[in-house]
Amino acid sequence: MLTKADPAQRLLRVGVQYRDFLKAKRTSETTKSRSLQISPKYTVAFWRGLELDPDNPKQEEWLKAVDVLRDRIQGRFIKPAQTLIDVDKSNHQQTYGFAILALDCLVLETIQGFREGMTNHTRQSGRLFREFLSNWQPFINCLGAGMVATKKADEFYSQGRCALHHSGRPKR
Repeated sequence: MLTKADPAQRLLRVGVQYRDFLKAKRTSETTKSRSLQISPKYTVAFWRGLELDPDNPKQEEWLKAVDVLRDRIQGRFIKPAQTLIDVDKSNHQQTYGFAILALDCLVLETIQGFREGMTNHTRQSGRLFREFLSNWQPFINCLGAGMVATKKADEFYSQGRCALHHSGRPKR
């Protein structure tokens, strides 16, 4: 696992791991898989074509990799959530809150996985969720005096994220 002190190296490692992960996922339908979109603007073929050098973080290929990540997060999580928020503002019943919260939970777990260089989050969701929230200043700022960020993050994970994802509703 990478240290918190070296975000550039974490990004480099994630990029290389993700590229290698996609290369390993080749199927017998190579032509079809190469045209799969991994973000609104980019395909698997584009990502596989990047030649990322972990020893050269200023390489132009890394700027492209960062744009792929940005496009992926924006296109899969942020823009859909914002669309639901915008629609919800005009709807007096405001019925999209659970969908918005579900997307929020997905994106924070995804971002924390990228931060740690993980390509597989199996059985890591709780820890990733806790790590993200307990170190995220906007979350910490919302806590009352004496509240412990890791405890509240764990509560939000079990009563919010897990209940929402597994039962379609929060526990409380």
